[in-house]
Amino acid sequence: MANYLPTAPWQKWVDGCRNGDRHCQRHLFEHFLPMVMGVALRYTASYEDACDVAQETFIKVFEKVGNLRDVESFPAWLRRTAVHTAIDFLRGRRRFEVLSEGQEGPVHETVFDSHAHIIAKCLATLPDGYRTILNLYDIEGYSHHEIAQMLNISEGTSRSQLAKARKMMQRLLKQHGIGG
Repeated sequence: MANYLPTAPWQKWVDGCRNGDRHCQRHLFEHFLPMVMGVALRYTASYEDACDVAQETFIKVFEKVGNLRDVESFPAWLRRTAVHTAIDFLRGRRRFEVLSEGQEGPVHETVFDSHAHIIAKCLATLPDGYRTILNLYDIEGYSHHEIAQMLNISEGTSRSQLAKARKMMQRLLKQHGIGG
C-alpha cells in the first residue's frame, strides 16, 4: 500500500503562485486573509491600517513565494511576514506622524464576542511601542532578545515596555469590567 499523505488545498495554491497563477493567488489570499488580518489588527490601531498591512503582506508574499523552500512551512512564513510588515508599517507611520501630526482613524467595529471586542479595542488604544512588544512577546512568542533585534532596542527596553503594556492593558480591561 502506498504511503499517501493528503495535501491541503493551499499547498497546491502555493505551488501555483510560484508560477504566477493569479487564480491560485486569489485562492491563497482568500484562505489566509483572516489570519493575516488578525495579526495586522493586533499591531495597528485602525481597520484601515490593518488592511494596508495585510495588502502589503500579500504583495511581499507573492513576490517572494518562489524563495520558499518548504511549502508546508508557508503558514508560519506568512505569519512572520505579516508581523514584520506590521512592524515596518508602524515605523513608517511613526516617522510620518512626527512630520504631519496626523490623527489615526477610528477602530473598526468587527463582530466579536463582547470580551474579545473589548480586548481588541483596548489593545488598539495602547501606544504603538507597547502594543507591538505585547504582541511580539505574549502573542507571537518572540523572546526579548529577538524583539530587541527586530526593533533595534535593548532587551531591557523590551522588558520594561512589556511590563508597562501589561499594566496599561490590565487597567483598561478593568475599566471595562474585565479582570480583577
